[in-house]
Amino acid sequence: LYLWGVNDTLSQGFGSSATHALDILPSAQLASGTRIGEYNSANSDEYRAAQEAMATGTGSPAQVPGLRNLSAVACSDHAVAVLDRSGAIQDWGTLAYFDSREIRSGPGGAIGTQVGFRPLLDSSEPTPRPLPEPAIQLAAGDQFFLALTQGGDVYAWGANDTGAFADPNWLFDVADPARVGTLSPRRVPGLSHIARIAASQSHALALSEDGVVYEWIGALGTGSPLASPRRVPGLPRIARIATTGWQAFSTDYDGRTWAWGRNAYVGPQPGQTSASGLLQPTSRLDLLDSPTLIPDLEEAIDFSSPNGDRKSTRLNSSHT
Repeated sequence: LYLWGVNDTLSQGFGSSATHALDILPSAQLASGTRIGEYNSANSDEYRAAQEAMATGTGSPAQVPGLRNLSAVACSDHAVAVLDRSGAIQDWGTLAYFDSREIRSGPGGAIGTQVGFRPLLDSSEPTPRPLPEPAIQLAAGDQFFLALTQGGDVYAWGANDTGAFADPNWLFDVADPARVGTLSPRRVPGLSHIARIAASQSHALALSEDGVVYEWIGALGTGSPLASPRRVPGLPRIARIATTGWQAFSTDYDGRTWAWGRNAYVGPQPGQTSASGLLQPTSRLDLLDSPTLIPDLEEAIDFSSPNGDRKSTRLNSSHT
């Protein structure tokens, strides 16, 4: 596994902390390959060097020591999960939930609102996440991870404030530590015989073995939260799925590509009202309530989308 990027801090947090995603990399700024997260804080030179390493990160891919025989990797905003060839999962970095509770502060106990992220995971060392059976696929959302097992079950762990666990009997409650999230993977109810999973900032998809697509966290076409997985209506038998920040895509067995969600980032469409090539946010066409066939993308064979990104790549039969 190779990593690169910026080890930025988690913004709007209760106390600023590094994401730790790159902490496990040896740092050129520290002596003799010391890891970014293993500096001596009492040594002012090492502390300064570590802060510089965390701020600047690395622009060149650096190999993560100690991780071998990996088959998959998934990256949330501030954390990384890896899957090895035996089906075992490890993760590290920062997973946090959003706390918007009112707090009493100021003269006379005046009520003010403080908002920010509180970490569930805050680690610079890879930690195992055991499942009842080996995993075969990973996916990552904003502050959560998903895993698909050999038996076709889906498990989630991380923050619960977006509804990643899709469990109406275990809804998020910021005042209840037992309901803000968990680092012990929980099975997503209502899903079985699943063949593929996908996740993004505010959405999750699962594709069953018989080609049915399920979604949860948020219904992209309406913006309404989903308490449990629902079957996406209006789709034929589907072969592949992907989801970005605010859109979802699927390809059927005839090679046709379907999309739903925010249309403002899809590109020019009939009825476009913006000279910039994007639809105006006030346009009704900004939301695709149900899957819509994308023209001129017949015979698609594959597509992929970086986690949380708003771009997608699709290949047709001529590889253009």
